[in-house]
Amino acid sequence: MATQGIEKRVEEFFSQKKYYEAQQLFKSLAARLKLKKRWEEAGKILIEGAEKQASVAETNCTYELLILLFDYLTQATDSAALSQPQFYQFLDKIENVISILAKDTNGIKLSIIKATIKFVEKRAVKNVINKTKLNEFYLQMATILAKDEEIFLAQKYFILIKRPDLLSDLLLNFSTKVFNSEVDLLLAKAVLLFLSSGNLRDANIVFQNFTTNKSIDTPLINFLSFLLLTLERDAYKLFQMLKEKYQISLNRDSELIKLVDQIESIFYNVQKPQTNSGGFQNILGEFMKSFMEPNSNSNSNSNSNSNSN
Repeated sequence: MATQGIEKRVEEFFSQKKYYEAQQLFKSLAARLKLKKRWEEAGKILIEGAEKQASVAETNCTYELLILLFDYLTQATDSAALSQPQFYQFLDKIENVISILAKDTNGIKLSIIKATIKFVEKRAVKNVINKTKLNEFYLQMATILAKDEEIFLAQKYFILIKRPDLLSDLLLNFSTKVFNSEVDLLLAKAVLLFLSSGNLRDANIVFQNFTTNKSIDTPLINFLSFLLLTLERDAYKLFQMLKEKYQISLNRDSELIKLVDQIESIFYNVQKPQTNSGGFQNILGEFMKSFMEPNSNSNSNSNSNSNSN
């Protein structure tokens, strides 16, 4: 904090639970420093304010201070006024703020996480963040999301950074909290999402880890087992037969059909009409292409034989 006088005012605001007034003070101090192009000092004021607001569970005030911080950091890195190590220090503190926050009923913490991911990904496109740091960030966000039981969003980032071990643990834990009739769907989506990115190895790991630790026998699980074996070989006709045989199981969720179609395209070069499906496929398409290494475990030799049948 700039002076003892200001620190005293902040402490008074917090002791009196005047969190909005404290937020406005942080904003005002940061704005003055910004006018003087003292970006790092301005950022430190905002992150300190966010930490204090998070410590008393003031999610709205935390959100507003972080959004303002993202704007400051964007301007500072675009103008080269902030070095990469300095930016990383801010990113670590931002992660800490998010970890302090408890999950709220209004979904503000989730909004903060989504806004932070969007901000960091934009900085990654500008090469402010290298791949290693980006993956570390994704891991932190996925871990926090998993703790808050935001399972499907956490799942996306565990897949993105290729951590089938952590995803398996997440699925096994969450499988005790859903209806028995939905457990196979939980596993199926995770396995098919890995496959839809061409990652056969990690799809196998998730399937084996899950089924080894949890006894489950349904037609959809049988489909996954046969599918993983089929994709190991150049067997497009068998793939088609599996789709037809287990059509009823796949029809339980429209997302399964979309993912199987995408897997068919990736492993057998069979192109389906383009649809604006959005969601995880767009994330994988954009970010795995930019930041992740090509998957050495894809069944590459099967791609050259899509028309042989």
